[in-house]
Amino acid sequence: MTDTNNQEKNIENNELGDAQASAAHDEPVITPTDPEQQLAELQAQVTQAQDQFLRARAEVENMRKRAAEEVTKAHKFAIESFAENLLPVMDSLHAALADPSADTAKIREG
Repeated sequence: MTDTNNQEKNIENNELGDAQASAAHDEPVITPTDPEQQLAELQAQVTQAQDQFLRARAEVENMRKRAAEEVTKAHKFAIESFAENLLPVMDSLHAALADPSADTAKIREG
């Protein structure tokens, strides 16, 4: 029985060792690097972060400009629409005033 127990323990230990070994392979291996290489990597990251910041800033500025243009266009087209709606009324009023037999009651009806 002792041999059977020992074999079972060896199998369990091997399985645990395999699990630990596979877990170790999943984690990135961190190797010590020289400070110059670390400095170069960090500088590259800083440069990339600065580039991303500048691009995001430019995008925000472009969005502001587009929004301002849209507001300006909305005001312009609102005024044009209002004027277009008033043109038929104005034409009718001019026609009523130009009529020589114009009665004030008829003008009010129109």
